[in-house]
Amino acid sequence: CTSNHEKQKIKKLYNINSLVLPNGIKLPKNFNKINPIKKKYNYVFFGGNIDFSPNFDALKILVEEIMPKVNLKNPNIKLIVTGNKSLPFKSKNLINAGFVSKKIFFKYLLGASLFVNPMQITFGVQTKTLHALALGKTIIATKQGVAGIKINPSFNNIHIANNNNFYKQILNNINKSKINKSASKYYSSIYSMKKIVNDFLHKKKLLV
Repeated sequence: CTSNHEKQKIKKLYNINSLVLPNGIKLPKNFNKINPIKKKYNYVFFGGNIDFSPNFDALKILVEEIMPKVNLKNPNIKLIVTGNKSLPFKSKNLINAGFVSKKIFFKYLLGASLFVNPMQITFGVQTKTLHALALGKTIIATKQGVAGIKINPSFNNIHIANNNNFYKQILNNINKSKINKSASKYYSSIYSMKKIVNDFLHKKKLLV
């Protein structure tokens, strides 16, 4: 399983002692040379297929509760979403980029002013959050959105919010630098899937 939380659930349900292999990521070669998608406006970015109910719930909160408050203060900020052919939400500041390749996903992510993740329920560390961290993005998220992340507070690029103050965190951080190279180097290193698997195998004495 991918987290201690899941390990505990499996133990409770099936009385099985499972092994924890955390989520990790594999970035494309020369990912630091990918050109970001640039817009004439600032946009926050959320990626996720809404066929997965936690993604649907998170996006619904973004569109119906968080972004209206953001746009009341700053009507020029847009929300760009990937991962869906169509969306059941309507807003003049909501842009559905549809299904995209991983490379285009990275382009949108790099061009975003902020990565937002107001997830209410999660299972293990989310790979979309890891990708955002590995690219050095500033993240506004609920506690569930960054569950399992080993946060390094020295970078000050992860801001925990609840549904009531989420919009304030967006407004307070919208003009921050889009890329923190030091944070990118740190998180892309510790969440490398190759490193995670090798550490797991060594720890379990499956690799010498």
